[in-house]
Amino acid sequence: MRVYYTGDMANAPGWFHPVGDMDDQSAHINLYEDGGEGRKFLQVRRSRIGDEYKGHCNPRFVTEEAYEAYYAQRRNG
Repeated sequence: MRVYYTGDMANAPGWFHPVGDMDDQSAHINLYEDGGEGRKFLQVRRSRIGDEYKGHCNPRFVTEEAYEAYYAQRRNG
């Protein structure tokens, strides 16, 4: 699973991957940037990772599938 961070006024968007046990049922997850600057978000609530992307910064984190679906829809009209 990869997660897209939509960014904000002070932070660039980017791709992140979860680190740790994905089968863990805890409410939080740690995200580390793919390559890039080595940024990390610790203890992100799983419920804050959206499964629908609308092309803006709400929610701040979306699944790769949601990101791809948004741009596929834009390409196909």
